[in-house]
Parts: sequence; C-alpha cells; structure tokens
Amino acid sequence: MQWAAYEPMASSGMGGMGGTGGMGGIGGQMELPSQQVVQPHQQDRQQPENQVRKIQAPEIPYVPQPQQQTAVDVPEPKKKSKTDLADISESDEPTDLLYVVVAAFIGVVGLVILVRAFPEIFGKNLNLLFNRFKMVALLGYVFMICVVIGVSRYVYSEFLFLQYDWNPLLFTVVTAATQMLHDLVMQYGVINQVARGGNGIVDLLKDYSESGGSRILFGNALLTVVVSFATMLLKGTPVHMIASMAGVAAYILPFALEAKNEFSNIS
Repeated sequence: MQWAAYEPMASSGMGGMGGTGGMGGIGGQMELPSQQVVQPHQQDRQQPENQVRKIQAPEIPYVPQPQQQTAVDVPEPKKKSKTDLADISESDEPTDLLYVVVAAFIGVVGLVILVRAFPEIFGKNLNLLFNRFKMVALLGYVFMICVVIGVSRYVYSEFLFLQYDWNPLLFTVVTAATQMLHDLVMQYGVINQVARGGNGIVDLLKDYSESGGSRILFGNALLTVVVSFATMLLKGTPVHMIASMAGVAAYILPFALEAKNEFSNIS
C-alpha cells in the first residue's frame, strides 16, 4: 500500500463521491449521526410541560399537642384528725416508741420529785421503793408505762381506729383501762402468789398495795394518762427540744433521788 493513495476523509469533503453533486450537495465536514440525534429522555426534559414543578407547601403554624396524662394511682387521703394532738395510736410506727420512752422517763422523774417533796401524800412505801432500789425502781416504772402504752396502741389501732379515727380522749381511756388491768394482773398473778422473802421488790409492793389499796390503781392510771398526753405533745415537738428536755430531766434525777424528807433515811 502506497502512502500517496491514502487521503483523509475530512479533507476530501466527500469530493471523491462526485464533488457537489453527490449526497445532495452536502459540502464541508459531515456531522456524525451521534451529533444529530437527540436522546428521547433529554428531549422530554426540555419540554416545559414535562418538567417537574416544585410546589412549596404552605407553612402550617406549630400547635403543641396536649400531653397525654397517664393514670396514676393516688392513695386515698387519710381522714383529717379531729385534734391537733399527734396520733400515737398506730402500732406499725415503731418510731413513736421513742417518744413514749422519753415521755415516760420525764414523767417518772417528775414522780420522784413529787414523792420527795410531798411525803405526806405519797406515803412511806413509795419513798422506801426509791430509797432502796433507786434507778432500778425508776426503770421499772418507765418500762411498765411503755408496756401499757404499747398494748393500748395495739388495741386502739386494731379495734377502734377504723370506727372512731384518732381520738386522744378515747385513747387515754383505753390507756387508763389497760394500766388498771396491768395492776390487777400484777396484784393477783404475781404479788399475791410470791411468798414474803422470795423477792425484795415484791415484798415492798405487798406493803405498798396493802397501805394504798385502790388509790394505787387510780394513781398509776393517772400517771400513764399524763405520759400518754406528753407523748402526743412530744411527737409534734422539734427533736432538739425533746433532747433538751430529756437532758434536763436526767440532770435533775440524781438530786431528786437523794433529796431528804422524813422517810429518806429509812431503807
């Protein structure tokens, strides 16, 4: 093949095919078919009716939806107390026993002061009890009152609270009745059953019950009622004031036990 026989198509201008006579007189450079055909999808995009119109949605003001409230089990409120005195009748509240112990301690210290100050009223045997046994006698009184009030709380909460709600007057009646029942059980179940000489405290209680008789029942019941009212007041008192009153009572106690009267030298 000779290089002189090669002639590029672009330069020939299709002249070899008859000059201007062939291919309908198309002269110059011929466009390729790929440059003349428009793709169908490009043609559709160029048509205005086929263009996708972007429609902006109108702005809707935000209205907060109300929050759906879930059902909550609210406990039924307790009945309003008929008095401002604190309720100490609920036996399932062990913290109330602290108020009972403090009130009983303060009440018995007050009893010792009265016994020493007025021997003609309280008599020889009660003075002898504190002369001979001192702190043992005091603790015996304190825990006797705590037991009586504890039983009264149980009886009131189990059998009377649902019907009468909290009633301080009714509670004190229950407390006084429980104290009298305690004294009767002690008298006929313990004191009368133990022979003399078997126990020093029981021997003194025999003399005390023989000299005092029924007055001891009402005296002990009155002391327990006073302590129960003091417990109601202490429950509504700030803790620092309760501690202060207990401290003052403990400070006075040794002086009260060693106070002198006409029976203080008898043991």
